Amino acid sequence: MKSRLAITIIWLAGLALAVIVVEAYFARHTAEGIPWLLPEDRPPAYKMLATIYGGAIGAMLACWFSKPFPPLRQKTRLKQIAALAVGLTVAYNLLLLFLLAQGHWAPENSLPDLLARTRTIAGTLAFLVIPVNAAYFGMKPA
Repeated sequence: MKSRLAITIIWLAGLALAVIVVEAYFARHTAEGIPWLLPEDRPPAYKMLATIYGGAIGAMLACWFSKPFPPLRQKTRLKQIAALAVGLTVAYNLLLLFLLAQGHWAPENSLPDLLARTRTIAGTLAFLVIPVNAAYFGMKPA
């Protein structure tokens, strides 16, 4: 149960940190004092964040409550799946945060481009993280 809570916290913290990283783009100004992004750029940015994180968090929560998979007979396998799920979730969220934050140290990247690239990479790598999380959260108790 501790691993399930840890993974849930990792996903929600990753989403919260992604919101902070994106919001920091709106607080930035150029050397001339011009805002880097305008307030009307917020809805598309947050829609893209919802697309990136929504599928993974939605699948995790759906499996958390529905438990569609049969229980494992070996407790060591459950521990291995838990360790794999935690490790992949941490790595995936760190990669997403790194991709989103690139514009802060490489200002030639625009936020829409960063979000589009992050969405593409997140979708490409989701097959590694989401099934493991769904299987771990969706197993019925033994």
